[in-house]
Amino acid sequence: MAMLNWGMINGGGAFESLMHALVFAEDSTAVLFGRPGKDSGQDARSGDGVTVYQAKYYSGMDMARAVEVALDELGKIKKYKDPTHSNFAHWKNAKHWVLVANIRKNPNDDKKWGEVVKAFRSEGFADATYWGIEELEQLL
Repeated sequence: MAMLNWGMINGGGAFESLMHALVFAEDSTAVLFGRPGKDSGQDARSGDGVTVYQAKYYSGMDMARAVEVALDELGKIKKYKDPTHSNFAHWKNAKHWVLVANIRKNPNDDKKWGEVVKAFRSEGFADATYWGIEELEQLL
């Protein structure tokens, strides 16, 4: 398998475009949000509205940062899932959340990610997962 030259991705926009291509290849009914500005916490959503993808690209991304980012996003999502919030329509069917990040997996990372899974489940999600570099390269 050819490895992606990660040095070619020089920022969040290029990384998000990669994520869009992979999500669309997996689900041709997915909705891709690519314009700059506030995105209601969604960079892509499955065609059935059940899975939400959020792309995050940071220099030196590691699992500690990914957990921090995910929990910060959950704080915003809690507000969006309130039926009185203007973004509720985008979130009402969401059950799966996927952080797509430029992270390389280390042996204890899944254990660390468990904190995120627990927090999302307490808010009514079935799961919270992540696509790191290994998953992205497999999808390519």
